[in-house]
Parts: sequence; C-alpha cells; structure tokens
Amino acid sequence: EALSNRSLLRGFLDPTIEKVDLLHGVSFASAGSGYDELTANITGALSLPKQLEYFRHYIIHLRKLVGEKMAKNIIKNAVFAISMGSNDFIQNYFVDVTRSKQFTVTQYHNFLISRLLRAVKGMHDLGARQLLVVGVPPFGCLPIVKTLMDKTGCVEEYNRVAFAFNSQLKKKVAGFGASLGMKNAFGDIYTVIESAIQNPNKY
Repeated sequence: EALSNRSLLRGFLDPTIEKVDLLHGVSFASAGSGYDELTANITGALSLPKQLEYFRHYIIHLRKLVGEKMAKNIIKNAVFAISMGSNDFIQNYFVDVTRSKQFTVTQYHNFLISRLLRAVKGMHDLGARQLLVVGVPPFGCLPIVKTLMDKTGCVEEYNRVAFAFNSQLKKKVAGFGASLGMKNAFGDIYTVIESAIQNPNKY
C-alpha cells in the first residue's frame, strides 16, 4: 500500500475510486492473501505477484494523469507498506498441511521471505524507494487459532514460530533493502499486541 496523509486509502480496484485518489496513495491489499501464492489460491485472494501487477497498472494510470516525470516523483516519495504472513502460517501450514509436508518451519520461513524479497525487487524496479514491512502478530493468540486448537489461552508454539519469523524477516529486509538503496523500516506489531494482551489495562 502506498501511504499518504489522507484518512482513507481507496482500493485500487474500488469501482468508485476517483482520479484524485491516485495522487494520494491506493491499496492493493487483498484479505486472506500471503507471501505464498498457494495461500492466495486457497483463500481466493489476490496473490502478491497479482498485487504487483496492479501496481504496474496504477503507474500507467498515474502517468496519464500527471505525466511521467511527476509520476516517478510521486512513487519515489511514497512509502510502501507490506503486511501479511499470518495466513501463510495459519491457513497454509498448520491447518492445510500441504506446506508442512514440504518444509520444516525454518525452511518455510526462508521460502516466505524469498517471495517477499522477490516482490520488493519488483517494486524497486518500478520506482519504489521507501518500504515498511510489518511483521506478523502473535498469531497463537488469535481467536480463530484458539478455537481451532480448543485452547482458552494463547498457543505458545505458534507464537514462537511468529517471533522467529519476525526476527529473520527484520534482518533480511534490512539487508536486502540496503543493497537496493531503499529506505526501509520494520513494523513490530508482535510486541504491540503482546503488550496489549499481557497488560490490557494500559490500553
């Protein structure tokens, strides 16, 4: 998603989107998607490569609206946020066991990150220079996980997987982003949500 100071980012595929929305950022997000294309296939969401394809279409529309020079400048100064991964683990590794038969947890971490870095390279090739990657939450505490596992508390095994994935993701994104000359940041949603769960009165 290309972020802006507008209160709401319109979906790029929203039929009511207006030309002015293209100037302030749009969303290519698709609920239920993930870094793994199989996850999107299972949930019927737009895969990450498909979202990248729509970004290419966005650039075409933006060039027609403001010209190539200004379009390049808008994209260069935009902040692109990527936030996914939970569905890959919950839906596509722990529930549907296709990937767990193919990969160990550590191998699946590497697989997902490789898919992300491929997308980041594609974004960079299209002009993106500022990136925010948001880690996964402690998904062992999500209601759907606790229901599926018949637990009243958090499933700590899943949380350990999430924590380990975030640690690796943060390192890889920083190194890869630097090699491309991109400004990058990591959004640690895990710590924020964990704090809210452990200290609800603070919130």
